[in-house]
Amino acid sequence: MFKYRGFTLVELVVVLAILSLLSAASIAAFVSYNRAQGVSVGGQEVRTILYTARSYALAQANTPQECYSGQCQCPSGQTFVGYRVVFCCASGGGQNCPNTCIVNDSAEHYELNLLCSSSSFTVETDHFPTGVSVSNASTSRSFSFEAVTGAVTGAGMLRIGNAFSQTNDITVSALGVIQ
Repeated sequence: MFKYRGFTLVELVVVLAILSLLSAASIAAFVSYNRAQGVSVGGQEVRTILYTARSYALAQANTPQECYSGQCQCPSGQTFVGYRVVFCCASGGGQNCPNTCIVNDSAEHYELNLLCSSSSFTVETDHFPTGVSVSNASTSRSFSFEAVTGAVTGAGMLRIGNAFSQTNDITVSALGVIQ
């Protein structure tokens, strides 16, 4: 008697179906994880730029080492006031968007500005990770840290998130505490 060795076509199709279901589930989990990481990274970047602004203001660093705009020093006759972080909308603006952004950009971004008594200069600017933006639920889009005291004008909550309801809230108190 002759015995066949191997698998039948039905057995191979069943195994391939199971493998395709497992791979589809793992791809979906990876995509969800990747989106959540984008929001998490965006939140860490926001906290970093806020801590930088507060540190520069407390240290009275009126001449930062890096300078985006080319001039980051108060002109003679003007006094150093502090630093401001502004979360800017894409070109065209929109509801709840500040018009204090210095850099005109086609994408939503944030700026660190040196504040003088009657002018301001962009020290640093950066974009959010892909798919991450500031939510309209935010109570503030601009935080100014005063020199010496670190007190904040524009204290409130900034919510960043993506289109999939994943959010990260950053709160800045009037005393300059960032959470």
